Amino acid sequence: EYILKVRAERTRGCNDMILGVLVAEMHRCQLVIDGRGGTISGISDVHGRNASSNRTTRHGRVFPISGVVELVVTVRNNSIVVTADGKPVIDWQGNPATLSDGKAGVRPPRRMFLSIQKGGSYRIDAITLKPLTGKGRNIP
Repeated sequence: EYILKVRAERTRGCNDMILGVLVAEMHRCQLVIDGRGGTISGISDVHGRNASSNRTTRHGRVFPISGVVELVVTVRNNSIVVTADGKPVIDWQGNPATLSDGKAGVRPPRRMFLSIQKGGSYRIDAITLKPLTGKGRNIP
């Protein structure tokens, strides 16, 4: 269980930022922020449905045309909560076995990752990761 904070600013384009997270140490999923040209955010996948068509789908832009946004991602064994500058973006609770990374046959690393889709550009000012339980460990 952990909190991931990302301070970033969109510098070009309107494509999505994707944060890959691990839930309960083994279930991967992707947090899509400003997907589909800045029109949706959500988790890919929940029950096999992508970020634009499941109960976590949020319509509207998270990153403004200009300005820094602080994303706070709180991951617990049975929940994921994402806020942007304190405003709710994603709020999921459930069985982590219902989550997947949406890439049948293509597996991202078994670690967390951050990705920007082609045509988009973000300046990352800070990324912090804080364990909520245990001492945490170094990630090679």
